[in-house]
Amino acid sequence: MIYHYTSIDTLKLILESKKIRFNNLNAVDDELEGELFVKKSLAQLIFVSCWTTDPNENIPLWKMYASTRGVRIGLPDYPWRKVDCKKWDAGVIEVRYDPSEEYFSPFDIDEIFGESHYIIPPFSLPISDSNAKKAFSKEVIYLPERELKIKYSDHYNEKLTKPGHAGLIMKPIDFGLYKHEQWAFQKEFRFVLFISPMDKEINLSAKNFHQPMVNSLMKYIQAEYISPIKDFFVKIDPNSIENMEITLGPHCTEEDIRHVQSMRQKHGIVGDLYKSGVRLRR
Repeated sequence: MIYHYTSIDTLKLILESKKIRFNNLNAVDDELEGELFVKKSLAQLIFVSCWTTDPNENIPLWKMYASTRGVRIGLPDYPWRKVDCKKWDAGVIEVRYDPSEEYFSPFDIDEIFGESHYIIPPFSLPISDSNAKKAFSKEVIYLPERELKIKYSDHYNEKLTKPGHAGLIMKPIDFGLYKHEQWAFQKEFRFVLFISPMDKEINLSAKNFHQPMVNSLMKYIQAEYISPIKDFFVKIDPNSIENMEITLGPHCTEEDIRHVQSMRQKHGIVGDLYKSGVRLRR
């Protein structure tokens, strides 16, 4: 199970929309994540949803993200839908099937290719059940600042400065992997998407539409165009919502508790409801 600390208002938005918000690396709390790229415009195209694998309550996370009157939600480590890839239009995305496995994705085809965006593979490619966690998510690796800068230089920046195909030689899951050791207390587990704006002139029905998409992506990375996409919402599997575990913050009032209980009843949540075991003086 993975855990996310948030406010009661945000919990309400999650339950009403049945979606989780992804923010780009320019909006996360660690400013260094976006600044270490030699092509800083790249950070705006990498979207993350941040969780923790720590089953124990984390006092800094309560204070930073739920202001001690919020909640901690618990979901399976793959909380998303499993869209059957056989429903995809094979003319748009090449699907390689292994007859011995079933393939699925978190997205329908119209979510991969939206009116104003497209999600870059491998998240738009089929992934097997056994590899779902590895393909779509990762546990963050924490490094001292000197090692972190070396890692960015070797792992990202040297490749990003190569002409013609910068960034495309790396898988999207490679991004967002490393953080400064100052953040190690978070024990972060994150989902990562690489999302590029969809230029209006791109015609998905054209035979050679892939090359204009690559050219479009390179404009945003190399020419440092500003992306209009600031966040992205991904649908949660209904079963994950139904079995959501909720822990009430250390300073939740009786009114807060009633509010959360009402939301659980309204949305048919049967997962456990706990009160925080952390005792914090107000």
